[in-house]
Amino acid sequence: MNAILVEDFKIINKYIDKSALMNSKWFITGSTGMLGSYFVSFLSWLNENELNNSLTMTLTHRSKSIKDDANIGYLTNKKYINFVQVDLSSEFEAIKYHGEYDYVVHAASNAAPRIYLEDPVGTINTNVRATQILLESLKKSKKLKAFMYVSSGEVYGNPPMEAVPTPESYIGVTDNLSNRSCYVESKRFAETICWNYYKHYGMPVRIIRPVHLYGPGFRENDSRVWADFIMKAVNARDIEILGDGLSRRGFCYLADAVVQILLVLLHGENGEVYNIGSDKHISIKELADVIASLTNDTVSVKIKNDLPDYLKGSPQISCPSVEKVSSLSKLHYTTIKTGLDRTMKWYNIKLKGEYDE
Repeated sequence: MNAILVEDFKIINKYIDKSALMNSKWFITGSTGMLGSYFVSFLSWLNENELNNSLTMTLTHRSKSIKDDANIGYLTNKKYINFVQVDLSSEFEAIKYHGEYDYVVHAASNAAPRIYLEDPVGTINTNVRATQILLESLKKSKKLKAFMYVSSGEVYGNPPMEAVPTPESYIGVTDNLSNRSCYVESKRFAETICWNYYKHYGMPVRIIRPVHLYGPGFRENDSRVWADFIMKAVNARDIEILGDGLSRRGFCYLADAVVQILLVLLHGENGEVYNIGSDKHISIKELADVIASLTNDTVSVKIKNDLPDYLKGSPQISCPSVEKVSSLSKLHYTTIKTGLDRTMKWYNIKLKGEYDE
């Protein structure tokens, strides 16, 4: 395992109630995505180091060869993990009847704008149809402790400054006919589905809205701004800001996000929505400057001020309030410089194949 992940997991381990996870059974979709793979890797590490291999997982994935997956391919020989190949944008039979589980996490979804704009209908299907089919299959479960739907902070649209940091109670305004609506509106409707299964069937549903998560596990072709900047920096290319660099984001390192997610799973209230992220925001220009500084300033930052169509309509400022999730327990906070430095180190270790454990 990558040494950065091991260090991260030891930090997360200090913030969670491990006893609640003993002998637990999990069903997780989106296991090869950035958040999903990081979360699954942590559970695997925790299982082997703290839980005496008592935890079991069923993981869905789209990869034709999961053994070759850069993020979780190393887990294919684990006896406590069952892999299920299924494309939740068009195939649903594999998730209709899948037994009893303690925890179900539906994290499958295209998240990068460039990717979901290439497959808008598939994005809608994964968020809407797969969510309802999963809930329907679990409706009569007597074992289920929590069903977590991974929504998005994009449901808030472009909030005014008086609503930043943005609380869960803020009703976002979004354009249902924009290019990005396939992602945003399907996330919103999936939340409606989840809430109604809680309200009418008493299901232990919890919704999270991750906001600008970053860290280990990203792909080289990831079009999210921080990943794009990192790829340019590690390849000694100048960082180009496509817009004016003034947009502000509350970026949250994955280790901090996983602490929050586990708090919601273990201690959150059914039928509730929780932001996952950081309430400390910086501009895109400041983000680029931090990444450039981690290269000893061998990389320059240039502002093009020519935003492509796939990024138009993104919020000017996006930063969540984390007051609600922090009420569950103490949170961990990683500074943006430390988090970006760890992400870049993770990537360099991955390239060299220098795994410590």
